Amino acid sequence: MSVENFIGDILSGNFSNALKRLEDWWSGMQPELKAFVQKFATDEGQIVWNAAKAGLSDLASGKTIPQAAADIWATISTQAPSMALTDVEDALGILSRAQTTSTT
Repeated sequence: MSVENFIGDILSGNFSNALKRLEDWWSGMQPELKAFVQKFATDEGQIVWNAAKAGLSDLASGKTIPQAAADIWATISTQAPSMALTDVEDALGILSRAQTTSTT
């Protein structure tokens, strides 16, 4: 899917074509990546994701991902019982990588 074409469809009001482009893009995504995205699209996934965003400051202060994740998990584990410590580590890893990439 071309982002330019997708945005062009949205801006021109061609929402059905934009939706088709989005569906085609999603159907072509790797199953593992789909599962990852779907996991964090849930209410509990959003709790973990938002807590991981807040935990980025721990990484900046020198904690490792496992250390920061353990601290976060101790705080939110009862709010997201279907999630796991490894999900917090995954979220921290993705967010820290995105932050590093955007600043370089």
